[in-house]
Amino acid sequence: MYAVSPKQIKAARSLLDWTQDDLARESGVSASTVLKLERGEGISREGLAKICRKLEEMRIEFLGDKGIMHHHQQSPRTIDGPNSADDFYECLLATAEKRGGEITAVYPTAEIMARSLGIVNFDNLERIEYLGKYAAIKCLLTNAKSSSLILPNVQFRAISQMPFGFWPTLICGDKSVILLTRDGRDFTYMVVESFETATSESMRFALCWDGGIPIGAKEPQFRSRRS
Repeated sequence: MYAVSPKQIKAARSLLDWTQDDLARESGVSASTVLKLERGEGISREGLAKICRKLEEMRIEFLGDKGIMHHHQQSPRTIDGPNSADDFYECLLATAEKRGGEITAVYPTAEIMARSLGIVNFDNLERIEYLGKYAAIKCLLTNAKSSSLILPNVQFRAISQMPFGFWPTLICGDKSVILLTRDGRDFTYMVVESFETATSESMRFALCWDGGIPIGAKEPQFRSRRS
C-alpha cells in the first residue's frame, strides 16, 4: 500500500511538467481522482496505486511520505535518415501542442533553422506559421549578417558566438535537442527528453537572449497550452 502525501504528488507533477489532466490520462484514472488526491481527500486504493505506479515508471522515487527524487536522465534519442527533418518537425509540433510556452533555439542563420524543420521552399513557410500557433518562438543567430530569410512568428536576436557549444540547439517543453549537420543539407538530431535539462538550458538561453541584439522581431500569435 502506498503512503504518499498530496505535496509529493504535486511535486512529482511539477518535475514532469504535467497538469492534473496529464497525470490522470497517463495513469488511467479520472481527473477528479487526481484532484481529490491533491486536496488530501480519500481515493480508492486502486486509483492511488495506478497513479503511484505511473509516477514510478517516470522515474519518480517516493522518499517516505515527505520527499521525492526524480531519476530523470534518459539516454539520448537519435532522429536520422532521409526523412529526419520531417520526423523531427512532427516531434517538435506534438510537444508544442501539448506543452505550449516557448520554443528557444540557437542557429547560425535563419535558413539553417528553416531547413532543419523540413522547409525546402522558402516561399512556403507554413510549417513555421503552424508551429507558431502553439508556442512563442525565439531564436538566437550567431551569423546574422549571412541571414536574410524572415520567418513568421519568430523573434530573432543576434549574438557573437554559439553559447552552448559547437552545434545548433533547440529547446521545447521537456526536450533539449542538439542538431548535427552533414554537408549543410542532411540532419541528424539528438533528443534528450528531460524536464530538468530543458529547464536548465532554457535559463542559460534567457541570459544570452537578454544580451542579444533584436533583428526584425515580430510578436508571435500563439494558442494557449492545451489542458
